[in-house]
Amino acid sequence: MFKGIHTQIVFALCACWCSLVCATAMAKTAQPPLRFDHQVFDHGADVRRLGGINRVIQDHQGFMWFAGSSAGLGRYDGSVLKLYQHDPNDITSVPDNFVWDIAINSQGHLWVATGRGICEYKRESDSFYCPQSFAGSKAVIRGASALLFDDQDRLYVGTHTTPYRIDFNNNTLQEFDLSTRNGEMLLNNTVWDIEIGPNGNIWFAISRLGIVRLSPSAKHAEIIQTSCKKKAAQQTTFYTLAFDHSNHLWAGTNGGGLCWIDPTNNAHEKVFWPNTLLGGSHNAVVRDLHVNNKGEVWASVGHQGILVFDQNKQLLAHHTHSSGRPSSIQSNQTRSVFEDKNNDMWIGLFPFGVDFIDRSREHIRTYKNNAMDPKSLSNNAILTVFEDSKNSIWVGTEFGLNRLNNDGTFKRFIAEPGNPHRLQANAILSIAEDQNGFLWVGTWSGGLYHFDPDSETFKHYGPQANNPNSLGDSFAWGAFIDSKNRLWVGSEGAGLQQYRKDSDDFVHYKNNNGQDNAISNLYVLHITEDKKGDLWLATYYGLNHFDPETKTFTSWQGDKDDPTKLSSSIIKSLLYSTDNYLWVGTHDNGLNRFDPNTGAVLRIGLDEGLPSSTVSSLLEDNAGNIWVATSNGLARIHPETFKINIYSEGVGLAGINYNRNATLAARDGTLYFGSTEGLTAMAPNALTLKESWHPIHITEFRVSNKIINIGKDSILKESTLTSDNITLEHSHGMFSLDFSVLSYRFPGNYEYAYQLEGFDKNWLYIGHRNTAIYTNLNPGTYSFKVKARVPGEQWQQRARTLTLVITPPWWRTYWAYCLYTLLFLGFIYGIYCIGRLKRTSDNYRHLAATDPLTGIYNRSGILLVVEALRQNKNNDKTQTQATLIIDIDHFKKINDTYGHAVGDQAIQHVVDTLQKNIRKEDYLGRWGGEEFIILVQLASKVALQQFGDDLCHAVENTPMQLDNATPLQLTVSIGGALHHTNEPFDSTCQRADEALYVAKESGRNRFCGAND
Repeated sequence: MFKGIHTQIVFALCACWCSLVCATAMAKTAQPPLRFDHQVFDHGADVRRLGGINRVIQDHQGFMWFAGSSAGLGRYDGSVLKLYQHDPNDITSVPDNFVWDIAINSQGHLWVATGRGICEYKRESDSFYCPQSFAGSKAVIRGASALLFDDQDRLYVGTHTTPYRIDFNNNTLQEFDLSTRNGEMLLNNTVWDIEIGPNGNIWFAISRLGIVRLSPSAKHAEIIQTSCKKKAAQQTTFYTLAFDHSNHLWAGTNGGGLCWIDPTNNAHEKVFWPNTLLGGSHNAVVRDLHVNNKGEVWASVGHQGILVFDQNKQLLAHHTHSSGRPSSIQSNQTRSVFEDKNNDMWIGLFPFGVDFIDRSREHIRTYKNNAMDPKSLSNNAILTVFEDSKNSIWVGTEFGLNRLNNDGTFKRFIAEPGNPHRLQANAILSIAEDQNGFLWVGTWSGGLYHFDPDSETFKHYGPQANNPNSLGDSFAWGAFIDSKNRLWVGSEGAGLQQYRKDSDDFVHYKNNNGQDNAISNLYVLHITEDKKGDLWLATYYGLNHFDPETKTFTSWQGDKDDPTKLSSSIIKSLLYSTDNYLWVGTHDNGLNRFDPNTGAVLRIGLDEGLPSSTVSSLLEDNAGNIWVATSNGLARIHPETFKINIYSEGVGLAGINYNRNATLAARDGTLYFGSTEGLTAMAPNALTLKESWHPIHITEFRVSNKIINIGKDSILKESTLTSDNITLEHSHGMFSLDFSVLSYRFPGNYEYAYQLEGFDKNWLYIGHRNTAIYTNLNPGTYSFKVKARVPGEQWQQRARTLTLVITPPWWRTYWAYCLYTLLFLGFIYGIYCIGRLKRTSDNYRHLAATDPLTGIYNRSGILLVVEALRQNKNNDKTQTQATLIIDIDHFKKINDTYGHAVGDQAIQHVVDTLQKNIRKEDYLGRWGGEEFIILVQLASKVALQQFGDDLCHAVENTPMQLDNATPLQLTVSIGGALHHTNEPFDSTCQRADEALYVAKESGRNRFCGAND
């Protein structure tokens, strides 16, 4: 009887627990959706070749490894995806291109499970060792499906028949006895997953039998009975296991649901995923489970995306692909889940691809317009942001007013011409709230509106021809309620105006006939208030102080040449900070900290670290930091040290062009920044770099643009990842090194600098490029160093160092010099002088081959490259050498209009654009003036045409930004020719040049190929 009561209690608890999970899961939360980064997809064909990603893991050096189902393994460093595939002629390659699993022990040794056995990756040789036996057993050659290392670095291997354990220290292999008491074998199908649980028990997820537990002290295995099953007529397959932080076991199946098991008493409960989320839990195939550092259970569910169950909050979130949201997961067919050393998440997908989730930006939310979603932001161009007394966030855009709802959606208020109770203009410039909870909404060309949030009705105020006390004009840039509940309005051409509630009209404060104590300019963009209740106005001609009691103005004009004055008279933004300073942002000359008591000014501009001279908006966070929104990103200024942190592209912001006064520090501490590309909401510390695991590695080494493989007879005896030195012969005239920061939060956004000690006198800062090239170095020992940083942050103190030794030719060896000394003792000094002159000549030769303006090859350098390529016998025979000659269109007009300094900038801009759109194996040089040359290897004339067209489009679509001016649109004309066999290089250039003139005569901004 007691057993029956106990069973009823357990079932009742199970039902209650499952009901709680389901109800909580279906409840909507205000949590933003996860942002999935598709950075790995940028590697195109290689990503597709890998196929479905069965496992993701990170090694001790920081590389990400992907177990593919079509092309072996992929190793990713944030810049390059390197594939490791089966080669039937190479026993050091992976034995099979279908990789089931990856495991890494405490020493950093990486093992893979394939359909043809297990292999260890040898980092030093960049190859694989695949043992055929252990302790005389041949079991290793069977197909492996799962791997796991225990705390003693013993490797557990699951196969399609028998699991076993390998002890590498003792060279022993143990097969597990999984027979029942009556001798019947339990294992009759594939072991998909292995976990080691409490008390050292080994847990297996097996296709047909489900969950099997083997205790080290027991003689027999035990099948764990669960309610995780399909319908009676169908067979349930168990794919994955994971222990949570409470040592409870989670198990995923192919339609039987997700089991939760307490290993201490074998009590188990089943989590049924709500039908509203998955469209039927019996169709859900849980491929992989991962419990992250927060205790969240992540489940990859085939065809149905990712499920995240927060055990602490009892919340279930479902993340699926949405064609209307680019940051959603790339595919609903998920295969694997992994958490890296920075606690970021990786999702392996099918039929190919890996998605990345930067957990450091969980507190950053971005809102943008979605044309298919009427509850999204009405427009991406944000003009103002405001918080009312009920903590509601209001967003004014170029197309309507928006109220942000708790669930992350928006309520839109769009103009309805002809309806007197609705907006009549859509560009919302300013918002204010009076003590009665009514909003005052300023618009562009539509005047001012009184808005009742309860009835959602608008009352219009605009200029009236016969009423001098009506609103001064239709452009209400600044609507502001002061501490005494007085409404002030700043207009585009009517100065400052005060609303009178009793008469429902406005008092105007203008500069009549230039009298003293009047406003300095009628264009008022922004209004703020100091602690005394006085107003400060940002105008297009000076900063104005207004005393509401005496109705008088005091103004300050700027002088860029006088450091004691404001840096400019065109004021765009104001902030009165808690330390009683007035921060003044200008349109064209940076930021000023103004002391209202003394008039003292402290300037902060480009030289001090601001990303732009245009300061559109300002706010102060709860720690006293000043945030500066500019036309080129955000800056955060420490109020005491004045240290500036810059945040630009790649940190998760919804755009970096802030051209309007659209920032807000909400009462809960959230900061809002409105740009031309959407709205960003974040905690003040959300952009702080918390990433602590980002080493720099030298990933590739090339000689004459050919990757050098590791080998006994090769230059590289050991991988550049582990080697500290490389020895080169003097004949290796041109070599290059590729390097990468193993950071996945900021891929492509790191800036690099390198120095070859013994040759480079200073660090060479090369921006986002990650390759160093050297030619014709003298024999000797050099130390190559490379460092990196995220833009706006400090350079990393630690740098990767590699020693390069260039051996001399035989006639410059020690014994040769001894022979020379014996034979020509009298000429020692002359030989020394000749050697010194040669070293100097080599240095000049290096300088002579480089264009000083752009840093690329000059004409002489390109000719050296041509000669080196022609002498290279290892060229790909399926490719043909091609030459492209490029000319900047209307370059003389640029020089005549903007001057030669801008002309030089245009040349550098075109070079930067071309470098971003050519391959690493291509060569770019400056042929002369505004002409450039590119040497490429291409398969056909069609490929040449496509290559040339892509370059034209890249330059056309990358305008050059001029200071305080409209971006300069640049285009190029290109002529190209494929090299004929044994054709002189100057002949090919001539044909390419003739094609260039055809391109110019055909209208420019195009590519033309030479006739054969």
